[in-house]
Parts: sequence; C-alpha cells; structure tokens
Amino acid sequence: MNVTVGDATPQEARYLRMLNELHDAEGIEVSDETVEIDDEERHSLGVPMARRAEEFLLMAQSDAQWDGFVIDPQIAERGLRFFEIGSYWRCAKPLPKVSGEFFLRTFFDVLVSSPPKLAWKGTPEGERVLYSQFRVIDSHPKSGSGLLAAVRIQTDTTPLEIWVWDARLGAKKMDLDYCGYLDALLLTKGAYGWQYLFTDVSLADDLFRNVTANLTDALEILPRLFPDGDYASLVSRLEARL
Repeated sequence: MNVTVGDATPQEARYLRMLNELHDAEGIEVSDETVEIDDEERHSLGVPMARRAEEFLLMAQSDAQWDGFVIDPQIAERGLRFFEIGSYWRCAKPLPKVSGEFFLRTFFDVLVSSPPKLAWKGTPEGERVLYSQFRVIDSHPKSGSGLLAAVRIQTDTTPLEIWVWDARLGAKKMDLDYCGYLDALLLTKGAYGWQYLFTDVSLADDLFRNVTANLTDALEILPRLFPDGDYASLVSRLEARL
C-alpha cells in the first residue's frame, strides 16, 4: 500500500511513510491498516491543526468544564489531522514472534470524547477520578490486548500528562508529553508494550514477562529492518528496567 497526502505536514508525512515502510519491510506482515482523512478525493487532511486549536478554544470558552484548560502550542504544530490512522502487524517466521499495533485519532476529537470505562465495582475512588480524566489517544482494537494510552485532562497543566493502562497492570504515568508520544511511536512502530519503556516500572517483574519478551526481540529486530532509526536510547531504557 502506498499512501500519499498532498498537504501533509512533516510529522504527518512521517506517519504515512511509516505505514509504507511496514508494508515494505521484509519479514513483517501487516494484518490490518486504517487511514481516514478529511477529503479523500483531493488527498487532503483539511483544516490546519492551528486553526483546529483556535476553534476548540473558542468552543471551550462557553463550556465551564474547560475553564483553565491549556493546549501545548506544539500540538498545533506537530499534531496529526488524520481522523484515524493505525496498523496491526507482526513478524513472520523465521523472525521471533514480535507484534505491534497503534490506532490514533486526531487530538481534538480525542479531547471531546468520553473517558474509557476502566473502573469496576472495587476500584478505589482516587483511581475512579483519575480514569474519569483519561481520553484515549492510542489503543489496540485489532489485537484486543487491552492496552491503551490516554491523555489526562487537567486544568492549568501544560504539557498534559500521558498515561498507559492495561487491565492486569493498571495505570502508569509516562515520561512523555503528547508530541513526544507521537515521536516515540514512529520509532517503535507500535511494538507491543513500548510505552512501558517510558514509565517507572521494573520490566524484570513477572507481570511484565510478555511485554519484556516482545520488547527485547523488537529492539533486536527493528534496527535491522529500519536502519535509519536510532534505537540506542530505547535499548538503554530497556536495560535500565531489567
């Protein structure tokens, strides 16, 4: 598949290029892919992010829930305008069983979406409040892994916090802002569990056994398949958590 968009920003072009690279990489099988844009006939992503930010802030002025809400200016410059963009892939034999997935929507659609239903009957009140502030920026709808990443909606806070959540592991705060998340995803290609490289966890814990196995193999394979990427910092993060 060769996806092109005429008015793509440099960051949007990087994401389109990543989709094409996943298809072209020897040993990777792409099981599912989605790209939805504003005007498919004209190959256009539509209104610039800066204008979308202005429109959102104008709307927010008439809604008390957004009082004190701040948008990082970088989002207007580096955010993605795709309605949806995602890929679900895995390595074929004889490569190790590495898999990855990502599914993103445009940032301002995320902000006005409902929080994910993560709480259950026994969830402590503090966690319920935290989950109510989550808006999903990335998820795994095809593999059904249950992992998701969310931006935390808070007033007078910039940049906004990014959290990763898994049904078995709970919520962990990431050492990344939204734009940093987009950059890291480009490098990892969505390899399952990559988000934990940016959290304060021990990947030596048995709870992370599957995550650690996938990441260990991924960080051995990805540099060979995508030699233009600099994976040294990710390898260092993995080693520091083992």
